[in-house]
Amino acid sequence: VRLPVVDEDGFVSWVIGFGEDAIVRSPDRMRKAVVGRLEAISEAKRPRRRAPSGPSGSGKATKPAGAASRAAAADSRRSLGRLERILLLVPFCVSNPGVSIEELSRRFSTSRKELVEDLELLFLCGLPEYTPADLIEVSVDEDHVSIRMADYFAKPLRITRTEAIPLYVRAHALVEMLQIGRNGSEGLQELAPLKSALDKLAAALLPQDGGVADLAERIKVHLESSEARWLPLLREAVTQRRTVAIEYYSYSRDVLSTRRVDPYLVFSSYGHWYTSGWCHDVSGRRMFRLDRVKSLEVTQDTFEPPDEADAQLPPPLLYVPGPEDERVTLRVPESAGVSLGEYLPVESSTQLRGGRRELSFRTSAFPWLEKLLLRLGPDVEIVEPAALAASVKEAARRILSLYERKKR
Repeated sequence: VRLPVVDEDGFVSWVIGFGEDAIVRSPDRMRKAVVGRLEAISEAKRPRRRAPSGPSGSGKATKPAGAASRAAAADSRRSLGRLERILLLVPFCVSNPGVSIEELSRRFSTSRKELVEDLELLFLCGLPEYTPADLIEVSVDEDHVSIRMADYFAKPLRITRTEAIPLYVRAHALVEMLQIGRNGSEGLQELAPLKSALDKLAAALLPQDGGVADLAERIKVHLESSEARWLPLLREAVTQRRTVAIEYYSYSRDVLSTRRVDPYLVFSSYGHWYTSGWCHDVSGRRMFRLDRVKSLEVTQDTFEPPDEADAQLPPPLLYVPGPEDERVTLRVPESAGVSLGEYLPVESSTQLRGGRRELSFRTSAFPWLEKLLLRLGPDVEIVEPAALAASVKEAARRILSLYERKKR
């Protein structure tokens, strides 16, 4: 594989993360950079325990439970979730004036307090000069909500034919992808507004008979990667309550295995499609990312889904440590502490002398963690467990041996 590289240091970290599955053949300076990084990792000494230090060397730890890095990552995720909820909340309230706060809380799986805060935020949404006519108007009368859009929403959207054709074709492809499309099923109820908008756009764009259908046939749009191909089968399995057999790659354990799953729900979050349900192999509720599914078959076995409310709530996307997980302690540069908080379930974060930070967390995903530590390089010190430090150094030596054999 030939790749254009702009950030050489970033490329070195990236290729080392593949472990023994990738080596750099050329150019020579890049090979030397990879070898140098691996040698530094393999020769790193395990650090000894030392007293933590606050900003002024006072020896005080900062936020021993709930580190700033983890808090920042959690805040970012909450903000994104709130934005997604508000973008769904507004059109629903406009289409259903007088809907109760209780119904909105149930439908959007949020508390009354959070919902009221969302509605209060809408009062501040609008365009300059932020006059009453420029802001969204929210009315709450005896726990019943109505939303009146600002005046500028009444202005018809003006787009050219050149802009409208790509919009139509892409939206049409999205509808086709999201529909179940088998056994005469009608697809998702949520698609009805999009279908209605497409029909109106088609009538204005290509009023002649057959014009729109011909356009959709002649122009094909590829929307997603491999995960999109599993959506029709999974939606069929959810609807018909059928168990699926999947071949699944677990990134955290670096293992490809076969699972039997009762899928309760298919949903999209943070740019990926997931299914959550009961995994027979571990006898528990699990979530699977569809781009890591290598094969999928809908079986003839059926299942009874759980309580409806439970089925509609996907499990948390954050990793939750289990009681058997082992504690890991790392020392990293201060600049790396925040970014690692987005990948690791950090339980404590302590500032050290010399611009470094000590992170502590629990995990069982050691194959995944080993790859991450290889990418981060020798700047990360592994305090505990000793077995993890040894395995990372051994992994670096194994990769180095591939470069030595190639040199011979």
